Amino acid sequence: MATLTRNLFHGSSERHFELEVAGDWPDDVDGWLFNVGPERTAPGGHWFTGQGMLCRVGCRPDDRGRIAVDLRRVETPISKLRDAQPDLFRRSGVQEVSPFGFTNFANTNVQSIGGRLFLGYDVGRPVEVDPETLEVVTPVGANAEWLVTLPAPVEPMIAVAAHPGPDWDENALFFANYQNIPIAPDRHIRLCRWDLEGEIEHWRIDDVPHFDSIHDVKVTRSFVVVSDLPFVVEPFGPDPTRPRRAVADVTNIWIVRKADLRATPPGAAVPHRHLTVPMMGGHMAVEFADDGRELTLFLTHHPMTDLGAGIEPGERGRFTGEAIDADYEGLPEIGNQPSGIGRYRIDVDAAKVVSAKVAVDPERFWGGALFTQNHHLAASRERPGNLWVSGVGHDPGLVTERWWRTYAEVHENVFVAPRDFPGVAVPGALARFELDEPRLAELYAYDGGAFPHPPTFVPRIDCRHDTDGYVLVFVHRDGDKAIDVFEAGEIERGPIASASAPGFALPLLLHSWWCPKRVGPRPSSYRVDPVQDAWDTLQAFGTDPSAGLGIGRSIFDRIR
Repeated sequence: MATLTRNLFHGSSERHFELEVAGDWPDDVDGWLFNVGPERTAPGGHWFTGQGMLCRVGCRPDDRGRIAVDLRRVETPISKLRDAQPDLFRRSGVQEVSPFGFTNFANTNVQSIGGRLFLGYDVGRPVEVDPETLEVVTPVGANAEWLVTLPAPVEPMIAVAAHPGPDWDENALFFANYQNIPIAPDRHIRLCRWDLEGEIEHWRIDDVPHFDSIHDVKVTRSFVVVSDLPFVVEPFGPDPTRPRRAVADVTNIWIVRKADLRATPPGAAVPHRHLTVPMMGGHMAVEFADDGRELTLFLTHHPMTDLGAGIEPGERGRFTGEAIDADYEGLPEIGNQPSGIGRYRIDVDAAKVVSAKVAVDPERFWGGALFTQNHHLAASRERPGNLWVSGVGHDPGLVTERWWRTYAEVHENVFVAPRDFPGVAVPGALARFELDEPRLAELYAYDGGAFPHPPTFVPRIDCRHDTDGYVLVFVHRDGDKAIDVFEAGEIERGPIASASAPGFALPLLLHSWWCPKRVGPRPSSYRVDPVQDAWDTLQAFGTDPSAGLGIGRSIFDRIR
């Protein structure tokens, strides 16, 4: 029997909460914590499938000592069409299709820069949201500014890595845009730069090897770094009669010099370097400071984490032989390996890793998925000293027979071979990894099947060093959920405060970001007219509709 809490997908929809505080909530913090993820009020379907739900937490208690939490659905133009014509929309695996195109759920990542807030999704354009009203302001870029994987009348399939790379020097964002299905005619990557105001510039990265998807972009003073994510997508949904392809066991890294971007006309192929790192990587961090020759890259490693395969109805546990509880349906098997942090020093021109060290604790820390760092302090962006990582733990009762058939004999580029899995649960935990000589410095474990997810670093008002602040986590547990606060440099001490309320049922969300409260109006007039954009897209689609209609028809035929 599984021990992980079943209170995963029984979340609230749009709602305002005022949480009561137990303990000593810090009085030297301010600003907003934003977290986004799929709107889920009940189990069923893959975790990543669902319109974005944006959560905003006021980090400073109000006059009554309560913590304000607001949940707001991300209302994009395509979601409004779904609300008006729900029967026209069909979901399959992690995709939703309709006669209008492919739904952009806007449910994966939060990025703040220049006093503005952006949401990312791996199969759709980024969107800007007003941090005060939580309303959608505009998509980033018209459809015609992006490389389209599959055309559609209103919302084409556009693959853009959910994590853009913020360029703190230039107040710009870098994106990776690509075609992400095997039948796509052109397997190149578009490296895109946006100055937050005008049209998106792009350059081609040609001659790319096979990759499953691209999820993350990071920027240093001299380089732009792109990494893939072994996310195997089954376009027509899971088929239990066919074997599943295992995720890749290496991480592809592409590096482009900013100087080469400046010297290359937009639209042309830009010189780049490609290398692979043994072992699957999930998310990146970088030292923004570099010497122009080498860069330092940090990778989270969680091998054999098959994010594209959520637990299906009726699936049986490998070790229990029993059907897995329906409350877990849609949860990817993210707890089947310890989680590590790799520190890689890369000679860019040689496309070579010159030093590598991976920190991991197979006894105590499994199922790490998301991390946070001190983005607020310039010195911490230059050379981050710590990452705080949340882990769901390892639950033998959630190892499915299907996962076992795919991965049981995979013994290379992993931390623990499946045959050596522990027979008892490893609890969910919050860990702090030091980065200079990477090591797991401290850890706080939860009990009763609870786990923290995700972590967010919140700086003290006069933050002076890398750990000068707090880490806030959402605690997923049986009953009412909570927000726990940790001293950033004293994780093992446990939470110094916790906030909750009757009925506080935050959905299982994804990435988060802290930012100061905005003072004054939105510092931009940038906006893509949705009506004009839809008309232009329809016009372009009408010139050659056969490809999009053919794909759409085949999808409907398979999922009806």
